[in-house]
Amino acid sequence: MRILLVALLTAVLAIGCQTTQAGDPGAVVRQWLGAAAGDADDRGWSLVHPDIRADIFGGDAASYAAAAAEADWTALRYKIVDASWDDPRSAFVQVQFEDPATVPSFLTSRQGSFFFADFNPEDGSRPYNARFIVRRDGPQSWTFAFGG
Repeated sequence: MRILLVALLTAVLAIGCQTTQAGDPGAVVRQWLGAAAGDADDRGWSLVHPDIRADIFGGDAASYAAAAAEADWTALRYKIVDASWDDPRSAFVQVQFEDPATVPSFLTSRQGSFFFADFNPEDGSRPYNARFIVRRDGPQSWTFAFGG
């Protein structure tokens, strides 16, 4: 009985101490871009990391949603080039926008101290022209931002 109890406690501790990298950071960016483009009533506000929400648009969800709604998303086409966890809490998601002229300034302009996409349409030396950050806190993953 004692051996079984020790084995059970060891298994619980081992599982509890693991740093998992479950989840696809590319899916987080896809979901957020879709929500910002109109797939969600809040335009993806709930998918933005709480630390970033506190700064952008003065922390006002309605201002964020209005800015996302004003952006022209109709011609935006992209593919995820690479999406992998760099460490247990953060990932860079590399995106190739088909036509850089269709990328809404909502993604690339500073909103408060931050901007969502590190966008460089002129750099042809890499297979992507934009990067997004995804951050994980506990079981939840959010779109993060550059700047600060």
